[in-house]
Amino acid sequence: MATPAAKTVRQPVPPASAGDAESLADRMRVWLLAGFAAVCVARPLVPSEGVSWLGDGHAFTMLLLILTGGYLLLAWYEGRFTRRFHWTDAGVAALVLFCVASALLGVFVFFNGSAGNPEFRARFPAPRLALNMTWEWIGLGLTYFLARQLPKSALQTRVLVTIMIALAAALAVLGLYQVAVTLPAERAAYEADPDRVLAELGQSFEPGSPERVRFEARLASTEPLATFALTNSLAGVLVAWIIVHAGVLWQMVRAQRGAPLDGIALVRMVAGFAALGVMLLCLALTKSRSAYLALAVGAVVLPLVMQSLSGAAWKRLGLGCAVVAALAIGLVAAGVGRPLVDDAARSFQFRLEYWQATLDLIANFPVLGVGPGEFQDYYTMYKLPQASEEVRDPHNFLLEVWATGGTFALLGLVATLAGFGTAWYESRSGSADEATEPSTPRDKPGLPLVGALAGLPLAYAAGLPFGFLFSLDQALLAAITGAVLTFAVWRWLGTGSLPRNLPAVGALVLMIHWLASGGFTFPGVAGSFWLLVALTVNQATQRQPEQAPPRGGFLASRPRWGAAGAITLTLAALVACYLTGLLPVLALRASLARAANPELNPQTRFGLLLQAGAADWASAEPFMAIAELSAEQVRANPTSTEWPQNLVKAARGVMALHGHSSANARRLGGLLREVYGVTGNIGAAERCVDLTRVAAMFYPNSALLQAEYALALDLVSNKKAARRVAARALELDELTPHADKKLPGDLRQRMRELAENKDDV
Repeated sequence: MATPAAKTVRQPVPPASAGDAESLADRMRVWLLAGFAAVCVARPLVPSEGVSWLGDGHAFTMLLLILTGGYLLLAWYEGRFTRRFHWTDAGVAALVLFCVASALLGVFVFFNGSAGNPEFRARFPAPRLALNMTWEWIGLGLTYFLARQLPKSALQTRVLVTIMIALAAALAVLGLYQVAVTLPAERAAYEADPDRVLAELGQSFEPGSPERVRFEARLASTEPLATFALTNSLAGVLVAWIIVHAGVLWQMVRAQRGAPLDGIALVRMVAGFAALGVMLLCLALTKSRSAYLALAVGAVVLPLVMQSLSGAAWKRLGLGCAVVAALAIGLVAAGVGRPLVDDAARSFQFRLEYWQATLDLIANFPVLGVGPGEFQDYYTMYKLPQASEEVRDPHNFLLEVWATGGTFALLGLVATLAGFGTAWYESRSGSADEATEPSTPRDKPGLPLVGALAGLPLAYAAGLPFGFLFSLDQALLAAITGAVLTFAVWRWLGTGSLPRNLPAVGALVLMIHWLASGGFTFPGVAGSFWLLVALTVNQATQRQPEQAPPRGGFLASRPRWGAAGAITLTLAALVACYLTGLLPVLALRASLARAANPELNPQTRFGLLLQAGAADWASAEPFMAIAELSAEQVRANPTSTEWPQNLVKAARGVMALHGHSSANARRLGGLLREVYGVTGNIGAAERCVDLTRVAAMFYPNSALLQAEYALALDLVSNKKAARRVAARALELDELTPHADKKLPGDLRQRMRELAENKDDV
């Protein structure tokens, strides 16, 4: 009798406890989802192309760590994770792990110097770049993890999709506003006073210099950037969400079929298609050929995903593709499309040059890579003489991972893509909502949408220390556009369904774009990819069964053991990110901003720059600023002995922390050449030779750097070496077809004089 009595007493307890737990868990999940939405919106609104050396993403990584810790607490409380493991998760974990390991090698080399491994000896220290990219890769992995685990219901998945479509529409509006208003105003200001504009930007390019020519070419461009630094970055975000939005509109039209179209429904439909048109127009203005190709592939694949096609439909689809192809060929043959084809051919030739040099780089760093964020510094060592520019990545995401993370990272990426393809195949029919929990009356989109709106001030706060000001007019345009888009899809958001595999098509078109474009490690672009991949895997992953929270202590089940261990690691990572990332980077920015005040005397500025160096031991930036300040003071006071010594010490600091950059070595060599010209100090000339030699060594196929090295050799009367290097500079000048890579006329003449000089004494 005792046992039944015990059962009678305990029977009512689990349902009540489960209901309370479900309510608490649901509330916590929605708040976490709102925070995640804020990060997803804010990150593309802060330029991320320079994240490796600026470190502007640490605030976002810390927020993602906090959100991850919150979710792990939820998982510990429930005694389970939201979704079961899928082997794509292992691929993503391996990719992140090996990229982080490759990045941290830059810190290891700094503290330990060369090691027995040949690749260790070949790597150069760059601790700040290494630490920045370590946390960025962890942030990308957390984006995938949170997108896998946070959206539990069908509505929560749809609200995330809606937010990202609204963000893409807002970016398109900002891009069009830039083309119509901002860029013409900037060009007018530059034409009125070029030197003032350059000074405000912290630049001092001489008239006619290659740097000034490139700057003026970028200023004359009519291609939109929105909040990005590169048009291809904007194109990548747009093309992915254009396809997803087109699928949502398809679903809306299908749901409306046969029903009367009232006024509000008509307005919503018009607003939805207008947003699609705006995004397409902005994408067209980017002139991104890889995005055009990706969009074309997406347009072909989308009908296959949206509905099962009959034999007749397949024929119509094939006929339509054939007609479009024939029309394109006809336009090219008639000459109408010839400029576009010529531009595409030239662009593809450039990429072949990038890829050839990248493969040469990989051959020398096959296992560990050169480190995430450091591709450009190593790429110049292998850049072909006829190649166009010093690219930051190889414009192919597979080669980028291989070159920067090494072969093991590439294998992790391949496993991820294989898992992605498997998930797509496993969920090839039905609705995506079948893989999620049905919505409940408590399941509302309001809080996540408010979180998305909070992404606007978050972007302003995160970008402010780095000079990335998300202005009020931009914020208003983005908010209004997002509100209009949300209104357009509101009925679908509340009661519609997400077509199965629609996120997969969005991820697919972004990968096609990345086959000939950069951006795989730019968080503002890559976040969309990992979100779409996670939603695709969610469709193929069973949800964990509902159950009451385990009783009997905080480690009553194996899932709780795992969650507790993960919470510990997350807290440790949060502290480490703050101490090695956010705190030193923000302290560095603050000290550099104070030191930039022109009203301060040189000694005060020097002291502030020393403080900046102490605030961030891993950054070479304060030492470069000290070098420039020292050269400035030497020009003002040629008899000084203190400032030349400060310059030499600062040059050593730069080379110790980021010495494999040809740009850094060239900059320092130029400063020492100026000091020699003012003081006649032979030590400055000898140090100038050393630095220009390093610059030429890390960029051997640059005519300009070889010419500067020849001039430096001539300073110390090394005529024989100067003649040889000058001849090489002239040879490279002939090989390059690019005007901005050729030697200026006076420098070319000087190289001819040095090359023809037979006096070796």
